[in-house]
Amino acid sequence: MFGIHYVENIYEGLAEIDPANEADYRSNADDFIAEIEAFDEWAQEEMAEIPDENRFMVTFHDAFPYFADHYDLEVVGVVVVSPGREPGAQELAQLADEIQEVGVPAVFIEPQFNPSLAEAIADEAGVETLMIYSGTPPEGAGYLEMMELNIEAVVEGLS
Repeated sequence: MFGIHYVENIYEGLAEIDPANEADYRSNADDFIAEIEAFDEWAQEEMAEIPDENRFMVTFHDAFPYFADHYDLEVVGVVVVSPGREPGAQELAQLADEIQEVGVPAVFIEPQFNPSLAEAIADEAGVETLMIYSGTPPEGAGYLEMMELNIEAVVEGLS
């Protein structure tokens, strides 16, 4: 998981600018890495419950290829291909058709974006929408809590 790389990079940066506290930074990094690894074990077990024929997802934008790859999913499409440019009616209709052809069970939206386009595609394709988070966790939640919400939403939407 990339979260481990981020923790290592943070540790290295802190240890470089504050070498006197390097041991504390290392200890904290090791503890958090262990939490991430334990989380990932749980997440892999949860995601394994998704049937093979449902392991396809559509997201609002292209923020989840690593997530999908890590958990053996395929991103079939995204609602907004180019940031700042809304898709045309033909693009939306093509995505809705692809959702139906592939059998994508759900479209995943994100709280920082207007859900109307994704909801319209989901309605046309006859599937539901569920919330996932790509960068900013819900208020009061940290990285692992955000990822837990994502795993739960994906398992719910694709099972």
